[in-house]
Amino acid sequence: MNKLTATDKQKFRSAIASAGVCCETGESGTLDDLLESFRENAVNTGGELLKCRLGVLEQVHTMAQDPDWSLPRLDRKRITATFRYLYSAPRLTISPIESSLLGAAAIDLMQSDCRAELSSFEEFCDLRQKAGDDPSFAVRTRADWLRFKRDALKRDNGGRFFGMRRSRLSRSILNR
Repeated sequence: MNKLTATDKQKFRSAIASAGVCCETGESGTLDDLLESFRENAVNTGGELLKCRLGVLEQVHTMAQDPDWSLPRLDRKRITATFRYLYSAPRLTISPIESSLLGAAAIDLMQSDCRAELSSFEEFCDLRQKAGDDPSFAVRTRADWLRFKRDALKRDNGGRFFGMRRSRLSRSILNR
């Protein structure tokens, strides 16, 4: 199977963004409702093509709904647009097969776009779970996690990376 070109991906992203803005979802406005609608569609008509991608959607849904992760507004908007597109795709296409293909492509594109964010969220959840109810553990929110990662980088590199940038900057200023 051929891969999507950059132009194809851009056209797909535009269609997804349009669905997020223009799609009238009726009662299904929340991410929870949109995910449930997709689950029903995947089970009833999508076959394995959509069922095997359900886990990705559930992961993205969990990340978007986690109040401690505080997903940036632009990312949340993009995710909601994809969910709305998946909700509207069966209504926009003629055949269930076409709908399944469009849905699978949208999920794959979203997974590709969110890969780094999903990986970070998974690491954040692991740290949060390890901490449990320990009040001394300071990683409770996304900002805490970012601070924790930055401090770990400083410790692991012995401050060399950060020190090196300062020394280069100092040298460049002194050479003027």
